[in-house]
Amino acid sequence: MKLLPDDYKNIWLEDKNQWFTYEDLKQADPSTYLIFVNMGYEEDMAIIFLSKKLSNTNYTFAIVYCDVVAHKEDYAIEGLSILGYTNEDNADFGLNLNPLAQKINNYQKLSAYQFAEKFYIGECEKISVLKEKISKILKFTWTNDESIIAF
Repeated sequence: MKLLPDDYKNIWLEDKNQWFTYEDLKQADPSTYLIFVNMGYEEDMAIIFLSKKLSNTNYTFAIVYCDVVAHKEDYAIEGLSILGYTNEDNADFGLNLNPLAQKINNYQKLSAYQFAEKFYIGECEKISVLKEKISKILKFTWTNDESIIAF
């Protein structure tokens, strides 16, 4: 199931304060376009959140993975995918992982990421909230937001 449409404006340019598709970016800012398509970005992050809207009838929440690549404060949401489902709503990534945190941590897709390249943001039903959390992570203000947890 594709969670973002093909024509979705998924690239944020901080200095232009604007969203772009890859096609639009090629025209508007060719150098940044080349950074993203040639994998010249500095960050590749995984954002994990829970969604009731994307869940199925047997579970309360879908566990959603968002792949984000970033160059300075510019970033691209490369995709969203559902990792699994859960009825739990609280992930504790402390010393002793609770069942939801353990389930999230065990997804093979996340094994490529190191600590502080993976972030859990709790329940998120709006893409605007997701984008706000990504911006906080890139600006290093996420430590002031208790809903964002690095793991």
